[in-house]
Amino acid sequence: MAVTFSFLITAPLLDIQFMPDYVASIFGRTVVVLVGGFAAKELLGRWGWALYVVAALLLFSGYSAYEGMKAGAYYESAVEGLPPEMEEIYAGVKANTGVHEKILSANEVGFALNAMTGRELLVSRRAQNDPFVDFDRQQLAAAVILYGNSLEEKRRRVGEYEVDYIYADYNWVGTEFYFDGEGRMTGWFDPLLVFDTPGNRAYLDANGVGYIPMVTWVDPAVKGPKVRAYPVLIVGPENYEMEGKGPWKGDLDPYLEEVYSYRVGAEKIASLYRINFGAG
Repeated sequence: MAVTFSFLITAPLLDIQFMPDYVASIFGRTVVVLVGGFAAKELLGRWGWALYVVAALLLFSGYSAYEGMKAGAYYESAVEGLPPEMEEIYAGVKANTGVHEKILSANEVGFALNAMTGRELLVSRRAQNDPFVDFDRQQLAAAVILYGNSLEEKRRRVGEYEVDYIYADYNWVGTEFYFDGEGRMTGWFDPLLVFDTPGNRAYLDANGVGYIPMVTWVDPAVKGPKVRAYPVLIVGPENYEMEGKGPWKGDLDPYLEEVYSYRVGAEKIASLYRINFGAG
């Protein structure tokens, strides 16, 4: 309860909160069961029958949680499992990388890649990790490595974060932006983004990375009128260059060595590249 309602103190004083809705969803049912159990004990005068009440409450709570989860949008996808080609792709990435090697990809593509391979990432979905990791710094590094105009700055950021690979598959663009039939952007899901500060603007400007200022949510899975939106800079789709090895700026391609790829027919749908800037 203390963690759930801690935002009443931490939000006005520190401008942070610990996702009270998430916390309540995790601990709320347990609290109800415990309170119900102790209430039954007081009413019955001993724990004997009260334990049966606790067991019944636990069963009801578990069933209710299961039904709620089953009604969610992600349940059917989880039951269906991965497409066969993605199972092969993740197995291929795992076989061609070391467990402590680091991969750069789009936020959501990397989020899935980490879940299926355990490999380290430069960037991923912010989610609950934002209070513990300097996401802006890493998102800026990813933006410049992929879309910046300075090879020296790319080399510096790759070395700073010890990034070994870039991974791209057919989900990259679709996990960041939505487009209509004429190529106009109609929405976004989880592109690279940073908070809108003078320093972040200056760094992106200095490295030629285009961005879109807006007020929106930072976690793609938690949006809505009850969720706080922030002034942010979204790394825009104008940065894409689709003629080379991936959607990033083509000046990176000469320093990428393909170590694994997967094709469906003649179409390459996933590629893993080792980054090699050389000793200089």
